[in-house]
Amino acid sequence: MAETRDIPDYPLTDYVQPEIAELGLYVGRFEVLNTQMDRPPGMHRHGHFELFWLHGPAEHFNDFEHFKLPAEHPSFILVSPGQLHRWEGADDIRGTLISFTTAFFDGREPPPSRLMQLGFVNRMCYPPVLTADTTLEEDVTPLIARCEQEYATRGEGWMEVCRHSIRLILLLASRAWLRQKPEPREAGRSRELLQRFQAEVENSFRQPMSVASYARQLGVTAGHLNDVVRQFTAGTAGELIHARELLEARRLLMHTELSVSEIAYRLGYKDPSYFARVFRKSTGQAPADFRAAIRETCRAGVGREG
Repeated sequence: MAETRDIPDYPLTDYVQPEIAELGLYVGRFEVLNTQMDRPPGMHRHGHFELFWLHGPAEHFNDFEHFKLPAEHPSFILVSPGQLHRWEGADDIRGTLISFTTAFFDGREPPPSRLMQLGFVNRMCYPPVLTADTTLEEDVTPLIARCEQEYATRGEGWMEVCRHSIRLILLLASRAWLRQKPEPREAGRSRELLQRFQAEVENSFRQPMSVASYARQLGVTAGHLNDVVRQFTAGTAGELIHARELLEARRLLMHTELSVSEIAYRLGYKDPSYFARVFRKSTGQAPADFRAAIRETCRAGVGREG
């Protein structure tokens, strides 16, 4: 296991007792958790999902991108396992945090998990932050309140109520995003293929695989897969595979003490020098320079959260 540095990993047991954390769910108020956490502020990550429904201005850093949360409307945020994130200027923000594991979301359903095919879990199609419109606010507010109530009272069937509420919240958020960025009706099937492609990439990006190999797994031609990817991202399938490799490289450089060579081998590169050249071409920095710069940025960052 690679040694971690600076960037802690907070499990569900950081919020609640182990016997409750084992259920794979936590629901609480952001502002209460923000003041109760006995830990330093700054960048961190989790092995579970975090769904936030927040009111008030702030800034959210998520996997090397900054997202501004407005004061006028609620914000929907989904943080996936492994994503590096932190909050800035969140002292006055109010709202709800729902933390859940993939196992909790799936319940008794057999694998593969449906999570990767649900809207905001898919970073190829959706951003991790959405400013709510009036319809989403009216739809989601009672569901969030119901999750809070069920988690607090834990009556008969409370876990199922929370599980289905979370599924519905994700679906409604995905629908809201499509309202804000409308697309032709026929795009639905293509978007589904893109979501399936992302799930395959997420499972296999550490193993060198060609676009043609991914296409065969998905039952389409490489040309069709590239056409679908271009339809939604203006990039190619190969570029999206590379983007996922690059994201993992940046996470490992930031979060571990693995050498550049070890990171290269972990990502399937046989030649660490070639990996370093690819990284520099993509980011404008050598891997070691990126590591030094991002860690300095994190040490200077502010904010705290769950």
